[in-house]
Amino acid sequence: MEKSKLKRNIESIIWTIVIVFLLRAFVVQGYVIPSGSMEDTLLPGDFVLAAKFVYGLEIPYTGVKFFQFYKPKRQKIVIFLFPVDKHRDFVKRCIGLPGDT
Repeated sequence: MEKSKLKRNIESIIWTIVIVFLLRAFVVQGYVIPSGSMEDTLLPGDFVLAAKFVYGLEIPYTGVKFFQFYKPKRQKIVIFLFPVDKHRDFVKRCIGLPGDT
């Protein structure tokens, strides 16, 4: 009887870890504002939650996107990977869009 309870607890923990990982990978992620570049809106150290799927889900290493609900718009806050260091997230306001000159 004890072994069955232990097995259920371990399964519950594993399922919880899998669900949390999937949510963080595809649905929502927390970010800390690292600098004062958005100081009128967001202060350094502020914590924000962002939906990762609104601009589309991307298949890793392919550049293929699907389920794109919105396109970035001017004056909206966007979060993206820093082009030089792909391990750093940038939180910025969208000023220009593709095709702007």
